[in-house]
Amino acid sequence: MKNLIVTLILLASVTWIKSNDFVSHIIWYSNYQEAFAISQQEKKVILMVFSGSDWCQPCIKLKKLVFENEDFMHFAEDKLVLLEVDFPRKRKNKQEKEQITHNESLAEKYNPDGIFPKVLLLKDNKVLGELKTKDQVPNSLINDIQQILSIQ
Repeated sequence: MKNLIVTLILLASVTWIKSNDFVSHIIWYSNYQEAFAISQQEKKVILMVFSGSDWCQPCIKLKKLVFENEDFMHFAEDKLVLLEVDFPRKRKNKQEKEQITHNESLAEKYNPDGIFPKVLLLKDNKVLGELKTKDQVPNSLINDIQQILSIQ
């Protein structure tokens, strides 16, 4: 019985390590030009997320429940270039002036009403669609993305 418990603990540890390795493998860009270049090169669409990572509770929830979910990450790896346009408020998360200016210019163009979170799909500098964020779960977000992409 003791061996069985030890084996189960080791198996759970390996699974946890593998999923965390995958999480660290996913890249979230913070620069639109870089994300755009990658999307062109890899023939993927950009998933642009406007977030208040340290103050917006719906943003934090969306990140934890959806964007850090393994199903979503596997889907994103093949189909999406992930771009976070973050507006943190806490001093410890303060961004460089260039990043703040960059994010503000993206907000002017793509999020003039200042909605948080706001999730857009873009291709060739054009908005393909806005994704619902309230009460979202990974599979429904994936389905919404697939539906938008099938229309294109």
